[in-house]
Amino acid sequence: MGVRLSLIAVAFVVLLDRCGGAARAAGVEGIVLTPDGKPAVKAVVALAVPDSRTWIHNGTIDLKMSDVDTTETDSSGRFHFAPEDSDFYLVITHSTGYAQYKPQAKTNRRTINLDPWTRVEGACRVVGKPRAKVPITIADSEQLRLRASSPRITWNYATTTNAEGRFVFERVRAGRVRVGRDLPVVLRKNWAVVSGCMLAVNLPIGKAVHIDLGTPGRTVIGKLRAIPEYKKRVWWDQAYFVISVRECKVLSRDSYFHATIGPDGAFRLEDVPPGDYSMTMFLAQKSAGELYDYPLTVGAGTANDDARPIDLGEIALRKEQ
Repeated sequence: MGVRLSLIAVAFVVLLDRCGGAARAAGVEGIVLTPDGKPAVKAVVALAVPDSRTWIHNGTIDLKMSDVDTTETDSSGRFHFAPEDSDFYLVITHSTGYAQYKPQAKTNRRTINLDPWTRVEGACRVVGKPRAKVPITIADSEQLRLRASSPRITWNYATTTNAEGRFVFERVRAGRVRVGRDLPVVLRKNWAVVSGCMLAVNLPIGKAVHIDLGTPGRTVIGKLRAIPEYKKRVWWDQAYFVISVRECKVLSRDSYFHATIGPDGAFRLEDVPPGDYSMTMFLAQKSAGELYDYPLTVGAGTANDDARPIDLGEIALRKEQ
């Protein structure tokens, strides 16, 4: 009798272990549905754990730039990962939509409905004229709100205007973003003196949005000068130069201008609408000085004034505080 009870107990323990093992083997799994409720076939799913990097470029998870585990959904929209105990996110991209999803604790099975992509189109003009081959970017503001301990999830968008100065992004995540002219490293290395406005826009889910870059305004020029005691060459191409909006009727406070600087410290801001701004510039060569919250007021002017740049002259940098 005692031997029989012992065997029953062992069998019960083995059964519990198998059940527990089956539960653990289930891992992180679920079903992904398109915005209209159909299985999202071949959607790419990333398991973004703490200290990992997920890079989404123009609506597609870039596997070369990311260091996360990924998988594709099957014909039923199902996906599966091994068990994961960390505070993770799921990032999903598909031709029909996307999701950035933080599962509830201790929940491994889920159904995820994708949000439809937002389409962003527009035109870029400089001094009223369409500009071809201009790099355009969308900076996603929402990704900055993740905690420092969370996975690094970056939504990146980049394109170039066509011969008519037009651009389009077919797959953009909805939310608060900035859209504008990008200033890539190649412009700085070639000492191109250009500027661009990053317009703050709230993108609705699944809509088409038109954005015109190049609001009519004034041209502002000037030249930056290092502190007198700095005698070395200043590498202005490595500067970070941003012009923040304080008060402007046509631009929100979340919008801003940024600009490159020429080898002699000269800069040129195009299409600055009437309003109050502040200029801030930091150099990699900190001992050369800095410019912080320097006031700039652009008046409405007349038709004749609009044809002439506002010349700020030389602006002396201050010692780093």
